[in-house]
Amino acid sequence: VGQYGPNSGGGMNKGNDGTPKKKSGTPSCSWKLFVGQLDYGMDEEELCSLFSEAGDIEHAHILRKGDGRSRGCGFIVYANRFMADTAISQFDGRVLPGDQRGRGLTVKFANS
Repeated sequence: VGQYGPNSGGGMNKGNDGTPKKKSGTPSCSWKLFVGQLDYGMDEEELCSLFSEAGDIEHAHILRKGDGRSRGCGFIVYANRFMADTAISQFDGRVLPGDQRGRGLTVKFANS
């Protein structure tokens, strides 16, 4: 589960599925980013913790296979374009500590 277990709290609002989400309403997809090359052990709270360096996250989601295992990619929705642009410039190509294969993250605006 990583450093944030299912009962760790983390100070985030969570949806019915336990994933972090914005405080009210549905996330706007205008500032939605695709994030690829994630560690397979990373969960939504860890993703939020990492990407919150760039700004306020309204929603985070890691894509999973039918058996619940991560696909190694996901989506982040920021509160505004400036924050999304900041995340792209800070994280695209960045190799996370502990990544044995030295894979740089792919961070770009989502297609939809």
